[in-house]
Amino acid sequence: MESQANENPSIVHLDDEIHLDEVEEIENEDIINEDTDDVDVDNPEDDHFMPKSRKRASWWNDLIILDLPIGEKKAQCKYCNVKLSYRKGGPTTHLSRHINKKCQMRRIHERKQSKINFLPIDSSSEGCSTIVLPPLHDGKFDMLKMREVAVHWKLMHEHPFSILEEEGYNLMMKRARPEWTKISRNTGKSDCVKVYEQEKKKLKTLLR
Repeated sequence: MESQANENPSIVHLDDEIHLDEVEEIENEDIINEDTDDVDVDNPEDDHFMPKSRKRASWWNDLIILDLPIGEKKAQCKYCNVKLSYRKGGPTTHLSRHINKKCQMRRIHERKQSKINFLPIDSSSEGCSTIVLPPLHDGKFDMLKMREVAVHWKLMHEHPFSILEEEGYNLMMKRARPEWTKISRNTGKSDCVKVYEQEKKKLKTLLR
């Protein structure tokens, strides 16, 4: 996948809207990326003969295993949130096929990675020069990290907890990243307590 992304000079910016013609173009691409660690769906018993120390396929990092209330398990794609059938020790070809070939959101994400993103630091603003930001990021959306950043922003500017539930704020965040999910007031309070405890531990370590 990485070599194909380098051959394709096109770049999809984070703020670009996804058009149907773009999706059709992606669907027409001839991508063959069979993972050698995959299990043949026609012979699921192969799973039992594989060494336990065998390296796990990289596409597993793009899936989340969900435990449903009815006792069933599902594998959820981190990019498009589609839920796929999953059984421990069962066939996994359909999972790798979805990640490597079918998931349009992952393909678009791979194209975005052809551009290195630098996080800006506004040194002209008072106090901003003391904030250390990572110079690079992988562009992959992580809602847990977004919650942490939102809490730091709320505490930094002493915003009320209700701001996290405001319609305008959530519309703005949803427009920036469609994967964004609304943070409730109670979740915001809980996250603030966690951040407070983390910062307190850091301060104690520095004062030792």
